[in-house]
Amino acid sequence: MAEQTQNIKTKFDGMILTIYLEGSLDKTNCPILEKEILSVIGSHPKALPKFDAEGVKAISNEGLHLLKKIKDTIGLKLTIQNVSNEIYDILNNTGFSQIYNVKKKLRAINIEGLEKIGDGAMASVYKLDEGKVIKVFKPNINFDFMIEREKAFSTIAYISGVPTPIAYDTVKVGDCFGNIFEYLDAKDLVIVMQNDKEHIEDYVKQFAKTLKKVHKIKIAPEKSESVKQKSLELLPLLEGEGKILNKEELDKIRKILEIVPDTNTFIHGDCHPGNIMYKNGEMIFIDLGTSGYGHPIFDMASMYTIYNIVASDPEQKKNNQAVRGFSAEEIKNIYNIFLKEYLESEDINLIEKANKQIQGVACSRVLFSEIAMPGIIPKEALNIFKGIAIQYYDSGIEHICF
Repeated sequence: MAEQTQNIKTKFDGMILTIYLEGSLDKTNCPILEKEILSVIGSHPKALPKFDAEGVKAISNEGLHLLKKIKDTIGLKLTIQNVSNEIYDILNNTGFSQIYNVKKKLRAINIEGLEKIGDGAMASVYKLDEGKVIKVFKPNINFDFMIEREKAFSTIAYISGVPTPIAYDTVKVGDCFGNIFEYLDAKDLVIVMQNDKEHIEDYVKQFAKTLKKVHKIKIAPEKSESVKQKSLELLPLLEGEGKILNKEELDKIRKILEIVPDTNTFIHGDCHPGNIMYKNGEMIFIDLGTSGYGHPIFDMASMYTIYNIVASDPEQKKNNQAVRGFSAEEIKNIYNIFLKEYLESEDINLIEKANKQIQGVACSRVLFSEIAMPGIIPKEALNIFKGIAIQYYDSGIEHICF
């Protein structure tokens, strides 16, 4: 929601407080700006502040002192985005790029006339040229926690050995944002499965084996972020008046996440056949905006979410390419085959216990859609999933069994 003080414009989306700086930051306005900026930050205590400098034409000594005072007062390394080349050089040469996360203004790309080769709930994909595609995100997708992270973490995953396309750049497309990736002359695994249902079991088993192999890749913590820790950091944003959780419920969800072991295994974060491309018999992972490192249960929870939560809702199933072309029986079989193959077991007790734990984590994690993609899942549905997660906690949570 956009707001306007006497001298600054702000926007708060429930998680990020964007403060728009404009004009010249000099001795004529910096004292007033300092008071207003600190006041608006203080009025959003749970928000993560950042500055947007697209409207800044010049910055004087006083402007630099203002930024230093804000940083010292807040105690965080804040972001300044949409910085012009001239302002970037000033901030970089004066050392401000060490105390602020300074980001240059994104270059703009016009997609008019480009061939659309893919369409999903979060983004549409266009062929940019023979070697690249551009993934254009919908306006409601959070830039900081989805779009920007996808480019950064895709690069980390590729360098670490995860089979995934090369990520080139993040750009502006009208009022939306886009990421540019290597063009893969490949097919969507879901479409491959739909067109060859006789061999669905083979594809699902190969996917499970590929994921298990990828889960052997270790990610250096300093290069990425913990999926578990990030979830715990964002969890308080789901609690409060008008939010999905009350204090008691938040504590239970926190404990469900806290019991998950800490590992530095690569985690896709939204792992299911809908985010896999198939080329020459190999499987390639795409859409790494929620990736990081952690316990494999987080990727198992993604599979549960698609094949049990999304598939159970007729409207969501209709709009989700990963499940809409399959019958209820086929969907059930896909998940069960995957689970058994990943666990490498036919032990009914192990499978049931693992599935219960996966369900608990999945129903906890799906609540975070209110942060990344507000409104994509109706509140009534979120309350049902919350209830399942709470029931899982109340039944006595145990250490993860795989």
